Amino acid sequence: MNKKVLVIVVALMALAMLATPVLAIGPENAAEVGNNPNLGTLVGHPTLDNPSGSRIVWSEDSISLWLDASEANGVMNNAIIADISTLVAMGASPYPFENKWIYLSGEYYGNTWDNPVDSPDRGAHGMFYWLLRFIGFPHSYALATAYNRAPDGFYLKINHLG
Repeated sequence: MNKKVLVIVVALMALAMLATPVLAIGPENAAEVGNNPNLGTLVGHPTLDNPSGSRIVWSEDSISLWLDASEANGVMNNAIIADISTLVAMGASPYPFENKWIYLSGEYYGNTWDNPVDSPDRGAHGMFYWLLRFIGFPHSYALATAYNRAPDGFYLKINHLG
């Protein structure tokens, strides 16, 4: 009797394993077709925008997750609130910030920095703006992105590969 039950269970498991790939249907008009509006690039790195307001960015040695602060829903409770020294430390050695949420303030309020050398007439800006500037974007692009993409700021989580 036990052998019959075992045979039935194994047969059902084999059937389930054969049916599983059929259930993994991908999005219509995906990247292979070139029509997926959620796929893009950022500084030459592939990106995926999710319906939840987050963005995933792949680079040669890391994967980063960007989450709009207005969509965060409690992430702030555990996030590192970045200031200019945090951004400098991340640039020098990103590994202590591995797999931790980092809040980059927006342009509207809180945690701004005014660089008298780099922008004496441009006023204080949030940490998201300064991260874009440190990456190499010009003032006009960084300011427009900070105002339009995430006026309340962003949360960033980086995971390095290998």
